[in-house]
Amino acid sequence: MRQLAAATLALALALPASAHEDHAPDVSDPISLRMTAMTQVGKGIGTLVRMARGEEPFSAPLAEMSLRAMLAAGAGYGALFPEGTEQGHGTEAAPAIWSDREGFEAELAEYLAVLDAQLESPPAAQADLGATLGAVGATCRSCHEGYRVERN
Repeated sequence: MRQLAAATLALALALPASAHEDHAPDVSDPISLRMTAMTQVGKGIGTLVRMARGEEPFSAPLAEMSLRAMLAAGAGYGALFPEGTEQGHGTEAAPAIWSDREGFEAELAEYLAVLDAQLESPPAAQADLGATLGAVGATCRSCHEGYRVERN
């Protein structure tokens, strides 16, 4: 329960004010919280991709903030998968999360380590975003391949 509370706090701190106004997650529901966390990760990646493509102007502070939000959303993420939350609310969580918990935790640790490394020297120019997206995207892809099921 303490891990769930810590994950809830980390996620709440990562969410922009507009997320709270539009659709606040049910803080008593780990599935809702983990889906909200992944939405925040997706928003961060989306911002970085749009800047990399030149679809929006590059901003070093925004790139760093996006990476920090992704890191905050991932902090405590593993605690949002307690037994009994394998199904419901359209979750894409694969059964392997519970049957291979060690592997799942290792994927999550790698994701957090990559974000930490990227934040040691955040992208300073649009040209830097390719390497950043490659590193972060590889960890996302690896975890999704083993621990996420596609909705039909």
